[in-house]
Amino acid sequence: MAESKNILLENLKETLKGAQWYFLAGTVTALFILLLAARGQLAVGAVEQEVKVPFLDLSAPTFGAAFIALAIYILSGWMIFGFIKHIRRIKSELTELNEQDLLTATLTYPSTLTTGRYAPAVTTLLIAVLGVLAMLASYYATRGFSKALITGVFISHPYLIVGLSLWRSPLCEPHTTL
Repeated sequence: MAESKNILLENLKETLKGAQWYFLAGTVTALFILLLAARGQLAVGAVEQEVKVPFLDLSAPTFGAAFIALAIYILSGWMIFGFIKHIRRIKSELTELNEQDLLTATLTYPSTLTTGRYAPAVTTLLIAVLGVLAMLASYYATRGFSKALITGVFISHPYLIVGLSLWRSPLCEPHTTL
């Protein structure tokens, strides 16, 4: 029994660590696309330049780098979604084992997801807003506001789902708020 408890606690810490990395990846890639768009490098007729892709050890033409960053942004959102589901399952199993004190102690792990009751939801929703702004800045001139907005909401929907899920059911309940 002690071994399964230790494995669950270790898995919870690793899951929090993994989720933190994907929060960072989503934020950086959204900011990267927003920066490219704000500098006019994604505008129609912009001169292609070699740009280093965030988190990858490669350079690509501007549009290729933006496309790769967009893929990382979307996949990071879905990975966070999976990590949240995994964290909830581990919490449930530790609660069934009557290990609430250990669970509370483990949730002190420094992660965006353990910063309080609503801060993780707000952080996730801010990353979604960054993605929407990146799409608005990228597509507004060629596609118009409504199409750019819909595109932004569509690519950011994993973050919107996670943010709303965390708002509705926080990982740190009032008795485990840090």
